Amino acid sequence: MKTLMDKCILVKSINQDQYRIRDIWIKANAPALGFADTPDFLPLLYMQFKAKMHQYEKDFPFKDTYLIYIENFLCGYILTSLEKGELNIVDVAILPLYQRRGIGSWIIENSIVLAGDEVNMVKLAVLKNNSAKALYIKLGFIMKSEDDLYLYLQKQPLLKTV
Repeated sequence: MKTLMDKCILVKSINQDQYRIRDIWIKANAPALGFADTPDFLPLLYMQFKAKMHQYEKDFPFKDTYLIYIENFLCGYILTSLEKGELNIVDVAILPLYQRRGIGSWIIENSIVLAGDEVNMVKLAVLKNNSAKALYIKLGFIMKSEDDLYLYLQKQPLLKTV
């Protein structure tokens, strides 16, 4: 019997995917930001997304975005950046209907594998009030520092064997 994870695939994003990524980001993040995913709030959410992506462009020049599909349905994305052996998990968004089904674990682990053998550290930042922090701890991330808003986590990937 196939599990949900057996049906997941990652596809590297191209420029034309930016609007699809934006729509996923809005559906995944609007409630946490205190907004409804309604036409009244869309202009504000579009601006928030655009500002966030602009900051990512500046902070992570070596970024890659992968789309998450389950049986040909786009249900999320992950944005990563690999530089000098450090893989940064920059942003992850999964549609609410697909959250808490193991996709977050699957996408993090597969992103580390996709990054290759040169990865010696995986890092991410998570908002202190984000429920995903429990997932990251479960996956072996440990807290290295924090500020008023974020926890900064990291882990060493498992050695890959042939």
